[in-house]
Amino acid sequence: MIFECSVNTNLEINSLMDLHKLKPFIDNGMKVNYSRLARELDVDRRTIKKYCLGFTKKQKDLDIEVTSKVKLFSSWNNITHIHEWIKI
Repeated sequence: MIFECSVNTNLEINSLMDLHKLKPFIDNGMKVNYSRLARELDVDRRTIKKYCLGFTKKQKDLDIEVTSKVKLFSSWNNITHIHEWIKI
């Protein structure tokens, strides 16, 4: 059986979060140059492959990381709180 597919498409990859767009093409046998993408995005090629195959950071994890730091510093009203925290 011969299968030919001619698809014209423009994909713009600007960050790791855009790499999931390549998954349907990878699943259909298209080869991706992970090293080239890694150089352009300044990320390790193994990270590029992981995100191309569908990995995404959970929004919950991102929110916890930011809000915990904000809560920590917003609860300190004066320098004595910081000094007590450092002693512990």
